[in-house]
Amino acid sequence: MPYSYEIHALLLSSIGTIYIGFGLLDSSPKNTALEIIIAALFVCIAIAGYLVSPVITGVGFLMHGIWDFLHHPKIVTTVVPKWYPPFCAVYDWVLAACFFSSLFLK
Repeated sequence: MPYSYEIHALLLSSIGTIYIGFGLLDSSPKNTALEIIIAALFVCIAIAGYLVSPVITGVGFLMHGIWDFLHHPKIVTTVVPKWYPPFCAVYDWVLAACFFSSLFLK
């Protein structure tokens, strides 16, 4: 497996945990617990992407972009900087596009 797949899996697992910090800053046990559960899900997706198929990692980036946007209109109520969810979603989706293009456009 190329090193880039390993790096992308590590990146997905780390960006999946960023919202834990926002949950802790929010001081809401409910929001912190939700962010920890979702972060664990993204870590599992990253592991599956590494062990099973890199396509799973790319799908994980797309899913994380959706998770970002759920914070923007306050569907998820964890307090985050207003600019962060759209920025992170675009980053995730551009990264997913680059990742999928490296997989399928060889």
